[in-house]
Amino acid sequence: QWTGRGIKVAVLDTGCSPTHPDFVGRIKAKNAISFVTGEAPVDGHGHGTHVCGTVAGPLRPKNGARYGIAPDCELLVVKVLSNSGAGYDSWILKGLNWAIAQGADVINMSLGSARRVGEPASLKYEALARNHLTGPNPTVIVAAAGNDSNRPPSVAPVGNPAACPSIMAVAA
Repeated sequence: QWTGRGIKVAVLDTGCSPTHPDFVGRIKAKNAISFVTGEAPVDGHGHGTHVCGTVAGPLRPKNGARYGIAPDCELLVVKVLSNSGAGYDSWILKGLNWAIAQGADVINMSLGSARRVGEPASLKYEALARNHLTGPNPTVIVAAAGNDSNRPPSVAPVGNPAACPSIMAVAA
């Protein structure tokens, strides 16, 4: 059974609630960090805890059925978005570098910014992702494709950083 055992997964988002019943005692202090000025890695928004649950919700939660993809992974909580859900590229890039330095095998970013038609993908994110996709300890970086289209009548391009060729874009 694939449970994520032996895999480090970093979630770059709004943090994670350490008091959520599915995460009490599961996140090591050394595995949680915030790059948001003046905010701890505790989730004051809710989105980050939701994503952490999708990634690493327990195999046997106290309430309900299993919902986490990799319940036995080592979860790295990286707060790069504020409690209002906003952030800066500088916070996200610092979070990416920290997660890579911690040995993350997979990095999830359910975040992004819109791109205009014809605008190239972010060179900053592409350079970082390409440098860490190959080699002895590769890191797979996954990002949300964005929800900027309104079909019909408008179709928007995939947002950054998901538009980068070395980042796996995932759409809902």
